[in-house]
Amino acid sequence: MRRLQRVAEQKLAKRYEERPTALDVAHSLRTLVALKLASGMSNPGRLKDLGDVQAAIGAVGLPRAFGDELHPWVRAKWFELWNAWDKDPRRGEY
Repeated sequence: MRRLQRVAEQKLAKRYEERPTALDVAHSLRTLVALKLASGMSNPGRLKDLGDVQAAIGAVGLPRAFGDELHPWVRAKWFELWNAWDKDPRRGEY
């Protein structure tokens, strides 16, 4: 019984170590947003990607300053979308 408990504790500890940290999540979110912006900016068939970013701004509550951490190539589009979201009178409805 004690051996079984020890094995279970080791598996739980290993699973806990594999969980992403807040820094990992923040980095992944930055990467995802940058890729979505670049895709929407460079391919007219991927305009939904820009809409996804704008929806994420409200859903996740991303601050305007989040754009400062993005790649310079997509930064202006971030601020454009964030400003449009901020001025939308329906922004709290969806």
